Amino acid sequence: MLGTFVKSKALEQEVATVNTQRIALTLLSTKVDQIQSKIDGIIKSVQDDTSDAQLSTIQDALSQYYGNLEKLQNTEIDAIVTGKNTTRTLKKQLSNRTVTLLNTIEGLVTEIKKRRKDKSSV
Repeated sequence: MLGTFVKSKALEQEVATVNTQRIALTLLSTKVDQIQSKIDGIIKSVQDDTSDAQLSTIQDALSQYYGNLEKLQNTEIDAIVTGKNTTRTLKKQLSNRTVTLLNTIEGLVTEIKKRRKDKSSV
C-alpha cells in the first residue's frame, strides 16, 4: 500500500510539473504574440512611403523588440526544462516562432537601412 501511495504521489508531482510548464509556455506564447502583432504593424509601415525620421523611429523600436525577444528566448523559454511530453513540443514550437521573429526583425532592419541610404543619396 505504501508503494502505491509513493507512486501515486510521484505521478501527481509529475502532472503538476507538466501543468506548470504548460502554463508558463502559454504565458510566454502570449508575450511573443504581442510582439508579433507589433512587428506586423511595423511591416506595413515599412512598406508604405515612410519618411527618414519615421524609419529611424521604427528601426529603434525593432531593435528594442529584438532585444526583448532575445531575452525572452535566452532567459525564459530556454529556462523551461521539459521531459518527453507535450510541453517539449510546445517549447520547440515557441522557440521556432521566436527565431522566425528575430529573423524577420533582422530583415526589416536591413530593409530600413537600405531605404534610408537610398533616400539620403537622392
